Amino acid sequence: MRRIICSGYVRYENGDGPVITSAGDRIHTEGQQVFRVAGESDRFLPYMDWRLSPVQRAEDLAARMSPGQILPMLSIGFETAAGACGGSHVNLVTGDYLTEEACVRRNALQHAAERTGLGIPLRFCCPGPVRNGQLPGPLGSAALFDPGAVRTSALLAGEILRAAGISGLVGPRASIATDPRWSVFPETFGTSAQLVTDALRAAIEGFQAQKARETGADGISCVTGVWPGFSSGNIFSYEGRKCTGHSAGLHLKPFVEGAWKLAGGGTADAVLARTEVGILRDVYSYKGIIMLDWLNWRNRFDSDAQALAQAVMEGADLFAAIPAGPELFADMMRIVDREEGAGSAERHIRESALRVFSCMFSRGIYENPYADFDRMRRLASDTAYRNLAGDMRRGSIVLLKDMKHLLPLTRLCDVNIVTVRSHGVYPIPEDVKRLQAAKKSRKPLAVILSCHQPMLLQDVEPYADILLADCGAKSRDIFDVLTGRKEPSGLLPFQFPADESEIGGHFADVPFDMNSYRDADGALYGFAYGRNYSGVISDGRVSRYNSESWDALDRDGNHLGFPLARIMAKSLDPGIYHRVVIIYTETPSGRILVTQRAPVKTYPYHWEVTGGSVLRGETPVEGAIRELKEETGIFRVPRQMIRAYTHVDDGRHCIYDAFATCLPDEKPKIRLQEGETIAWRLLSEEDFRACVESDEFVASEQGRYREHRDEIWSALKSLIPIEKV
Repeated sequence: MRRIICSGYVRYENGDGPVITSAGDRIHTEGQQVFRVAGESDRFLPYMDWRLSPVQRAEDLAARMSPGQILPMLSIGFETAAGACGGSHVNLVTGDYLTEEACVRRNALQHAAERTGLGIPLRFCCPGPVRNGQLPGPLGSAALFDPGAVRTSALLAGEILRAAGISGLVGPRASIATDPRWSVFPETFGTSAQLVTDALRAAIEGFQAQKARETGADGISCVTGVWPGFSSGNIFSYEGRKCTGHSAGLHLKPFVEGAWKLAGGGTADAVLARTEVGILRDVYSYKGIIMLDWLNWRNRFDSDAQALAQAVMEGADLFAAIPAGPELFADMMRIVDREEGAGSAERHIRESALRVFSCMFSRGIYENPYADFDRMRRLASDTAYRNLAGDMRRGSIVLLKDMKHLLPLTRLCDVNIVTVRSHGVYPIPEDVKRLQAAKKSRKPLAVILSCHQPMLLQDVEPYADILLADCGAKSRDIFDVLTGRKEPSGLLPFQFPADESEIGGHFADVPFDMNSYRDADGALYGFAYGRNYSGVISDGRVSRYNSESWDALDRDGNHLGFPLARIMAKSLDPGIYHRVVIIYTETPSGRILVTQRAPVKTYPYHWEVTGGSVLRGETPVEGAIRELKEETGIFRVPRQMIRAYTHVDDGRHCIYDAFATCLPDEKPKIRLQEGETIAWRLLSEEDFRACVESDEFVASEQGRYREHRDEIWSALKSLIPIEKV
């Protein structure tokens, strides 16, 4: 055990336990272990014992409090220079959180709390993304396409926040940026539901997993927002924007799979809900804290008391900006008891207290509530942290265009550099005029797009010899990329729309349904596009976060008029389908091609015939030709595709179109697609029949083969061997 005198408090470092801080130097010791004692009494009570589980401690603390004492702790106030606004709230939102003055002020508030009642610390929470001038924001972090870097940066940023006395964070946002006009676009991890899910999970793991990895001690309590709920089809439906109304499952994915179901079974500490409290508790059995977006919730009710009563009955725990007071709480309890029976209000309140207190103990907030400005300053200036932050900023820069292969530059003075900002999706006219003037010079023009969200490029890109998208870097980082000190590696976490009509015509709740901007060289500025000095980047990051979209169809194959993102496949509404093609390919002698699936796919190492989903705007034949070329390198023209069968699978929401085609010779040159297939074989008819019925074949295709066996063999036997192309 080590005792350190700090400014305004004493710090104890347990050898095998959490850090203890106490302004009054009030501790309990057992051997070499130190425990924090707080409150009006000097007794060492069970909730002070960090050896117990967070739930056990929460139960002991809640049992010592009346509902009237608990209720004020479930409201959220705002820190001011004078302290807590509206009373002695335990949960405070703070804006000024990285200055010495703010740290001193919070320590004074904690000192007062330590001496009163049960000594429950104040919990300070900063709103929105962590902005300390070093790390890029969420959108810039997403451009890395590297959840591991997001996790590490969140871990280090969390340590800095805890050193500043901050124990909570309203974020990161569990939202998919499907509409370029959305004002909170830069607070998201981009347009891909899978990338948002992975980055969100990584960020929360980093913020929660501080020094004591198993217990989460000294971690940051994350309030994941905003929960879109089943109204997600309408959250963008304003100013005349079109929505499909069929994207709820897609918008729920980042929270359900990214924040809630963390690796190892952990959960996000809290979620910010609008009107979906009952859905979270009843449909998803969510056990974490629900922070209510009170203003949105309140609009549905005639009085504050009715609104609060309904929120409590549905399972909300924390309430921001409510007119808290004894009369409101008393009215609420009477309404709840009248609706659900005597004692129901107290039961709900204690359930909320257990969730809120358990989180406090899980993150080490009781043991270590004080700010240490000197430590925070050391952490923020630490070489490892600054190097990571610099690498992330530089890695977030996306090179879109290098028309004359000018990069890397020998000297910055060899080019003119102009930064173009935007207001919404429109480039600022003054910036456009500056780049037009700069283009009159004989020097090449390097244009830096300051990207808070996608912008229209028709008046910008044609003037640029070099075009970079900056999602949160600093000037020196951009100069490093231009001069070769750091080769560009960022990828677009969104798409630049082709033109203004694409924005106005797209469905605001669905990603990837716009055509992307195409430059003079034919490059599409779509999701996951980026260049290095050698050319377009094509690596594992690009293949992992596939952005393809399909046409939404009814059961008869008729177009419904809106697209489906690939990630929506497992969450389609009844009556909505997409088309899949299957290709049976044989040689002139009748041997049939099968390929083995990559280990990263479902049914790993199983054998199958070629197949895949038809992309948006493709016909089934065009989709079959493309899939065959992508997975095997074989190219067939439409007249060489013979339809075998059509099969509708209501459970999978798929319409399967199967085709047969013939290879030009007996020894084809097969080029396998990385990440899709790892081996191939040509099987005789007898061997193929045995293979397709074996456990080594993909089970879903087995069923369709058995149902349509005669049609498949009839189509294969009707093929005429073609001449080698």
